[in-house]
Amino acid sequence: MMAAEENAIRAVHAKWVEAANAADLSSLLAIMTEDVVFLNPGEAPIGREGFSAKFTAAHQEFRIACGSELKELVVADDFAYTRSADHLSATPRAGGNATLLAGQRMTIYRKLPDGQWHLSRDAHTLSPVQSFNFFASEVSAAPVDGIWTVAFGGPAHGDYFLVQRDVENVLGERGLNVHYIELGGQSKGCYGGVEKVQVLPDAVKFQFTSDAAVRIGLSGIVVSFSLSKAELALVSSALAHIVEHGRVEVL
Repeated sequence: MMAAEENAIRAVHAKWVEAANAADLSSLLAIMTEDVVFLNPGEAPIGREGFSAKFTAAHQEFRIACGSELKELVVADDFAYTRSADHLSATPRAGGNATLLAGQRMTIYRKLPDGQWHLSRDAHTLSPVQSFNFFASEVSAAPVDGIWTVAFGGPAHGDYFLVQRDVENVLGERGLNVHYIELGGQSKGCYGGVEKVQVLPDAVKFQFTSDAAVRIGLSGIVVSFSLSKAELALVSSALAHIVEHGRVEVL
């Protein structure tokens, strides 16, 4: 019975994300309680009317894409709560760069007399995700046993960023035919996290995907360095081997 209730709440959570991305306000209102309360950082609590006005205005001004990964789900009789890691990108419809926000969300659900679960209370900590800049005192780019790696090392111990990909053993035990990134340790690492790479004469700019930004805590990273033309060409070539086609731009 408990598993069925948990699955029902997971379905409501998924429906919420789907409707939010589709700008489907009516579907969102249909899964809220009448006395719903939303808590947003730095703002007064709002209910259904306040949510509707804010949601409509936001989608009129921005193209919004959001995602949410459930981290915790607890059911207690006719109440339940979830904790999730959320991310949201907002791109101005008039043109301009997207703003990426990420953070945690706590949601309380209530089971109504009709047996359906509805969102009752919701609070989040989403805030803008920033990029990170550091100077690489060491840069390496080379294939080892079929694994291409570009690594940037900073002056402090453990201060590094690497991008790598197994280009010869994609169907073997290492398996994933995508690139891997890591910043200072495996706790800030993920597969397929680079959206775009720009190679400049004295730096490389990495823009992360929304999912990667949530995991790593950054929207991207800018690594500056001092390299010869030959060394820069090697880095550019290695990145072209590692990151999927069309995502590397040499300026």
